[in-house]
Amino acid sequence: MKEELPDSIATLASDDAAVRETEPQEGGTRAWLTVVGSALVYFASFGFMNSFGFFQDFYQANYLSNYPPSTMAFIGTLQISLMYVMGSVAGSLFDSYGLKWLYPVGALGCYGSLIGLSFSQKGAIWQQFLSQGVLFGLTVGFGVQPALAVAGQHFKQRRALAMGMVAESYTTLYHPSAPIHSYLLPLINSASFFGRIVGGFLADRVGLLNLLYPMTFISGVFCLAIWLPADNVATIVAFVCLYGFSSGIFISVTPAAVAQISPNDRIGARIGAFFTLAAVATLIGTPIAGALVDENVDNGYRNVILFAGLTLSIGSVFILCSRIICEKDLRRKW
Repeated sequence: MKEELPDSIATLASDDAAVRETEPQEGGTRAWLTVVGSALVYFASFGFMNSFGFFQDFYQANYLSNYPPSTMAFIGTLQISLMYVMGSVAGSLFDSYGLKWLYPVGALGCYGSLIGLSFSQKGAIWQQFLSQGVLFGLTVGFGVQPALAVAGQHFKQRRALAMGMVAESYTTLYHPSAPIHSYLLPLINSASFFGRIVGGFLADRVGLLNLLYPMTFISGVFCLAIWLPADNVATIVAFVCLYGFSSGIFISVTPAAVAQISPNDRIGARIGAFFTLAAVATLIGTPIAGALVDENVDNGYRNVILFAGLTLSIGSVFILCSRIICEKDLRRKW
């Protein structure tokens, strides 16, 4: 006759099994294949949006020459903002149902937006807004946020490295033959690429928040101490490389830090909430920066530089406060 366990013991055993099921697998072939797949999702989604400057140059020269650059730039701002907004919805759906429907819906929506964009007519800016701005922005959110979350679920000790490898995959490189300013984008993206990889390694060793708040502050210092007084090409190039490296670290580490302070079955929702807040910043930050630019004077970017440097510095203080709340001893890994 089979002996039955007391209800209390059976309940404890069931709870322990449930906890083990939700714990990260910490590597393995399947985990690293997930990282590769998630990196490809980022490459095709964030990489496309990160290249909007090429679309804007084409629109301004050919398709939408009758519209001011600020209006065309809003297409790129809109798609990124909507992508971040959908991150919150996609995060909750990912926690509840996984990737079964998110990726197919997101992929079909992105395909549809690009097909619609290919049929857009010259001078009809509303068609670019609907296809590239609205439809692509909404549907790409079903892939970007879950790509980070699913990669993070497979790791605990090396979570920062894995998520950093996913986040760095949208870096875009090209080789123009134009003046030096045309090289600044590939320079900052190249430096950011290495910053994301190095940031993942360092974060796994010193702690995510321990790395996040100083690198955010250092990025702000680079803006104020190097970019602001820059008056020659060499200084600008040095700033672009240093800022690209430091900003690459805090960009890749931030989602992993959110995942670290979240239960494993709530990573998607928490990262989604983070993306929603980022959507607000993206939507209002770009117009503010544009309004601060004064093209009629030599140092017309002075106010924008101050805005960027001070925003980063203040943000680092809030991250430090979060670090102290989690662990008051700053010498400990966290």
